[in-house]
Amino acid sequence: MKKFLLLIALFMFTCNLYAGNNTGIATAQKLFKTMNLSATYQETIQKGVDFQIRTNPQLAPFKNVMLKFFQKYMGWNSIKDELAKIYSQHFTVKEMNKLIQFYQTPVGQKSIKLMPYLYEQGSIIGQKKVQEHIMELQKMIAEEAKKLQDKNKKNPKK
Repeated sequence: MKKFLLLIALFMFTCNLYAGNNTGIATAQKLFKTMNLSATYQETIQKGVDFQIRTNPQLAPFKNVMLKFFQKYMGWNSIKDELAKIYSQHFTVKEMNKLIQFYQTPVGQKSIKLMPYLYEQGSIIGQKKVQEHIMELQKMIAEEAKKLQDKNKKNPKK
């Protein structure tokens, strides 16, 4: 009898976890809709490809190919379910509902509209910082390569 009650308790616990996760996923999907994340995500991909082309102009003839590839493997339809699982693992339903409330406000809507632009500007800043210090990175890589080469000379693999 104890085993039977234990199995019932375990079953109920598992059902509650599963139901809770489904509620979390549904709430995450509601959050995504409120954020208009599908359009925002699409625009972010577009700006990311544009940024890559600006930094590597030789890629310009391949822009449509790149967009097609990123849409296929990183597009909204290919990631939305996995992203909902991640959100439901890191935010409670209550927290996601608070985010939904925020994104329904004028400031929330403004932040949604600015996300792709802010991403692009952040990428530009990052690229500029790397370019300003590329010689330092190259020097660091060369020094590390020399250390590895010296180490391999001292301890050759059999």
